[in-house]
Amino acid sequence: MSKVQLPVHKNETVTGTVLDLTYQGNGVVKVDHYPIFVPNTLPGEEVTVKVTKVTKNFAWGKLISIEKKSPDRIDNPNWAYLQTGIAPLGNLTYPAQLKFKQRQIQELLEKQFLSVSWYSYHSPLSCFKRSVNLSLRSILALNLSSRVIVFL
Repeated sequence: MSKVQLPVHKNETVTGTVLDLTYQGNGVVKVDHYPIFVPNTLPGEEVTVKVTKVTKNFAWGKLISIEKKSPDRIDNPNWAYLQTGIAPLGNLTYPAQLKFKQRQIQELLEKQFLSVSWYSYHSPLSCFKRSVNLSLRSILALNLSSRVIVFL
């Protein structure tokens, strides 16, 4: 059995554009369709990455430099939260965080073959987040018509 030829190797430095974010908030840079997961990067950024771990299906990298920043990047996030994983999207503006989370929910529901309608609703109440969570649980529990309506 021959070894698989991978497009990157450990300790190699590569340059690329971040295409997407994983559900954990890591940027995805692809080299010949081979994904490299890079923490603290955002979609649209052109970055230089040092490959730190290589597997058969994907690699991990460490951000060396950002050549072109995303307009959604916050310049001075709280690094303690980013490093500990408490707030992996802390370097992303709030409207971009909402889009990211909406896309995550939509993809998860579509995997279950549920069509999704999105409506924006801004509540002046401080307990709005709790009511959204309860509403979403109720909607998902009913699942009567394979159609889910999500209010954000």
